[in-house]
Amino acid sequence: MIILDVFFQDLKFQDGMWQPFEIEKISYPDNGNNSCYEIEDQSFWFKNRNKIIYEVIKKYSIGGPIFDVGGGNGFVSNYLSKLGFDTVLIEPGVGGCINGRGRGLKNIINSNFDTTHFYPNSIPNIGIFDVLEHVDNQNKFLEILYTNMVPGGRLFITVPSFNILWSEEDRQAGHYRRYRNKELHKLLDDYGFDVLYASYFFSFLIIPIFLFRTIPSILGFYKINSQQFKRQHRSNSNPNCLLEMLMKFELNKVKKGKSIFFGSSSLLVARKR
Repeated sequence: MIILDVFFQDLKFQDGMWQPFEIEKISYPDNGNNSCYEIEDQSFWFKNRNKIIYEVIKKYSIGGPIFDVGGGNGFVSNYLSKLGFDTVLIEPGVGGCINGRGRGLKNIINSNFDTTHFYPNSIPNIGIFDVLEHVDNQNKFLEILYTNMVPGGRLFITVPSFNILWSEEDRQAGHYRRYRNKELHKLLDDYGFDVLYASYFFSFLIIPIFLFRTIPSILGFYKINSQQFKRQHRSNSNPNCLLEMLMKFELNKVKKGKSIFFGSSSLLVARKR
């Protein structure tokens, strides 16, 4: 059992979660968590990302819980907890926290992650899985992560990659940017982190995204709503043999600590100096 209040102050426990008195606004659609909640368990994208996250956390995490910052509905936290990790879901959207509670998560903090609530040098492992692209002031956010982690603590990151793949879907999702690993590596280095591992993944999605999202967005006729978003993920709930082979190939690369040199998503593991 995790004793959570050794990590934070000024939070109250109610309705099965810890909460501050006021939540700051983030760049994420109001219905974003609920839209994802309806398709996460069926989507190959979410399920395969979980497998990749698990492999790097198994290899690189240090003792103590994994703090899933901006963890939405707790899809990652729930997966990791079932595989034996202690997890803490930190999510500013109360809807995501309620969904996480519905998944059976016990350690939930309905809050932004900042120095107001969390003690410096206290947290051993932090995951920000497709979160950084939603943060307007990413420099300040990285400073906060650094401040609150123990020396030698581990930071696990996934983000969407390559600005050339930018589309209307990024805009509607509340993204500020997409990333190249080289740029993200330098950014982390500037804020006191040593990168231990970096790779792209979902290499097989680059061409479909460019053809069916980016180009139509440039031409002004790519439209997407929540129903289309759900249909896209549900249509891939039973990937074909080729897709299964490609996902297995990428997963084996990550297991062996080898890098994939392109993909629609980026993965980095870093250590606080």
